[in-house]
Amino acid sequence: MSDCCSTNPKTGTAPLVMVCPVNGARSKQVDILTVKSLVRRLPLGMLNTQYYFCDASDCDVVYFALEVDGPRFLREDMVVRVGAKETADPIPVCYCFGFTRKDIEDEIVETGRSAVADRIKTEVNAGNCACEVRNPSGKCCLGDVARASTELTGSDVLLVRYVSRGVGSAQPHRNLLASSACVVPCHDPFGHGNRLRCQLA
Repeated sequence: MSDCCSTNPKTGTAPLVMVCPVNGARSKQVDILTVKSLVRRLPLGMLNTQYYFCDASDCDVVYFALEVDGPRFLREDMVVRVGAKETADPIPVCYCFGFTRKDIEDEIVETGRSAVADRIKTEVNAGNCACEVRNPSGKCCLGDVARASTELTGSDVLLVRYVSRGVGSAQPHRNLLASSACVVPCHDPFGHGNRLRCQLA
């Protein structure tokens, strides 16, 4: 049976997944507490119904109600940036502890891996998270953090180790196939520890 036809065991009526009324993306349920916590201004007489979270990056809708005539809340209505919909820094990946996609990238560039997920797990195990009222999806962020780490570890971000007389020796990430150094024109302002994006063969 399709998720779109499944029912919520709590209510017995609302589907677990609905399609966004604007772009048709499959959208999962979100608790009304999450909506009320993160929408800047709630309408008077707001429906106490099931809401859904649209995480499509090309859609401005963040939350929509089960009922067709229910309210829709857009990116501009939110008190936080919605990481799934952002393309420019800062792109949040963890709302409880303030980690961004750039934090993960910087750590990978510096050390070859990111330990952000491990630090978040420690805090979660200590009972210090509040995803339900801080994360727009209402869910734990660890899945998003793991995806970001995997994507960035496999990206073409290289660490320039040294620049001398126009030649930079670059160390690729451990899972890249490239092994050649990058040539940096002497007028380029790269120094030890700076990042360089190269087109890899």
